[in-house]
Amino acid sequence: MHIANSRHEVILVPKLIRQILTVFPYLLMIAAGIFLYREFSQVRWPSVAREIAGIPGPAFAAGLGLLLLNYVAFFFYDVIALRQMRKPLPYPVVARTAPLAFSITNVLGHSMITGLGFRYREYSKHGITLPQVTGIVVQNVEVWWVGFGALCAVVFIKNPAGMAVAAALAAYLFGCYKFSGRAFKVGKFHPRLPDFKGGVMKIAVASADILLTAATLFVLLPESVEIGFSQFMPLYLLAHLSGVLSLVPGGLGVIEAVLLQFLRPYGGDAAILAGLLMYRVVHYFLPAAIGLIKEAIMLLFKVKPRAEAAPVLEEESYGI
Repeated sequence: MHIANSRHEVILVPKLIRQILTVFPYLLMIAAGIFLYREFSQVRWPSVAREIAGIPGPAFAAGLGLLLLNYVAFFFYDVIALRQMRKPLPYPVVARTAPLAFSITNVLGHSMITGLGFRYREYSKHGITLPQVTGIVVQNVEVWWVGFGALCAVVFIKNPAGMAVAAALAAYLFGCYKFSGRAFKVGKFHPRLPDFKGGVMKIAVASADILLTAATLFVLLPESVEIGFSQFMPLYLLAHLSGVLSLVPGGLGVIEAVLLQFLRPYGGDAAILAGLLMYRVVHYFLPAAIGLIKEAIMLLFKVKPRAEAAPVLEEESYGI
């Protein structure tokens, strides 16, 4: 591409790229929707309804239970980030803020708008500044990628790519052990490596989060989809990676399109669609709806959260 010498024209290029990146996820979501519409055009919706009705009650209960555990993991994301910044907050404050922020971000995307906004409104009441809340969101993204890498290293360990990820993870943990607390300049940010314990804690929380999310979908698949969890997990990781890289909010449509292709050898389209729909409802839409209703009630009646004392934090670094 030709770039003129004019400063104004040079600035236009990155601005155009930002505009393209803003529109691209929604174009991809539309394309995924068209693909799914064509793929499921022959599916009879009464068959899908029968498949949903055939999902055992204990499976729904297990899905909801896994969802609750998933949101415990969300709580720990913010706890770890706040401790790394030496800005611990009372656990009840984090518990009523982090899961809500994650549930809205999972549906709407744009964590720097949705997740940051909900956190800042609550955390600022306890002295957390806007740059610090931004740091929490950035650290949470980093934590997720490290956990995702750890799971990929285990699941794909026999693959060269999996071995490469495992080596990178080992190097990261060695860096945590050797250079604990050292700051690195990355653009406007100055992230610090946690200590070894912090690095392990980060991997544990994010890995648990992703495993619980995968398990939620797995238990909601109808019994006619005959696949074991060890077979399912690699497929889920690849589909979820596709959704994240697409930048589509919640990977909506993209994850479904990829999993449809992966799961077809194990079950019929109606059964697969039934499982994917229930997964979307239970893991994404239900928590977001509950969170928004809670927020609406609090705003309507101007309910003010009770102030709690912050826990005492030792001098140890807990990682990011």
